[in-house]
Formats: sequence, C-alpha cells, structure tokens
Amino acid sequence: MSDIAIIGAGPAGSCAAWQAMRENSDISVSVFEKRSSIGKSVHCSGLLALNGLMKLGITNEKSLHGIILN
Repeated sequence: MSDIAIIGAGPAGSCAAWQAMRENSDISVSVFEKRSSIGKSVHCSGLLALNGLMKLGITNEKSLHGIILN
C-alpha cells in the first residue's frame, strides 16, 4: 500500500512524485499511467517556467539564462 498515489506519469505527475519522495524519503509513492510507456505522446506545451525549475532545485537561474537567450 502507498502513502501517496499519483494518477498520470506525465510532466506534472512525474514532478509531483519526485518532489514527494525528495521531501520525505520515508513515504511510499505509486504512480499510475494508462499508457505502456512514459514520455511518448506527451500532451503538453513543453514549456516550463524558469522560477518553477528553480523551485524544484533542478538548476539555477544563471545557467538557464544561457540556454534561453542563446
């Protein structure tokens, strides 16, 4: 049995699962996806806000500006 169940392994579901485990490694997280593989037929814009990435601790603002501006 899981402490947290996430429906959908798309960008939002995957980030939610990752963040939950990062915040508390003692909990159990299950992600349920209806498709047989993750990352195919993604139905999203493909855009992420700079401040959202920074809040997740994925990168810092200085390194992202080089990617965005170049």
